[in-house]
Amino acid sequence: MKNVRQVLRHLVLLLLSVFWLIPIIWLVATSFGTDTGPNIRTFFPASLTLENYRVLLFGADSVAQFPNWFKNTFIIACFTCVVSSSFVLMVAYAMSCMRFKARKGLMTFASILSLFPGFLSMIAVYFIMKSIGLTNSN
Repeated sequence: MKNVRQVLRHLVLLLLSVFWLIPIIWLVATSFGTDTGPNIRTFFPASLTLENYRVLLFGADSVAQFPNWFKNTFIIACFTCVVSSSFVLMVAYAMSCMRFKARKGLMTFASILSLFPGFLSMIAVYFIMKSIGLTNSN
């Protein structure tokens, strides 16, 4: 009985992972295709090329500055990771050492807050930026 449950559990996990990986595989396969848009006729493109990556990485177009964008994003992501990890470690250490009345409620609130992804706050940030005139729009 235990083995049957394990086999069923693994089959469900395998099925879920296949459903999760199909869009990623399709995206990568389409990126190697020669079509100018998404390949919706077949799963894999008829012919393969590296031209799309050559244009992306080495194209002379002034708009397509992907290597610079990638470098800037990587630097900001590393810095943000180090700073946020430092703050989280400091707060976690303080919360584990200090005992005060609102500790349990504060930890519950922090746990609930961590359930929501960070990009949900982008709408609020956009409205704040728009209200102070930082969006280049009226």
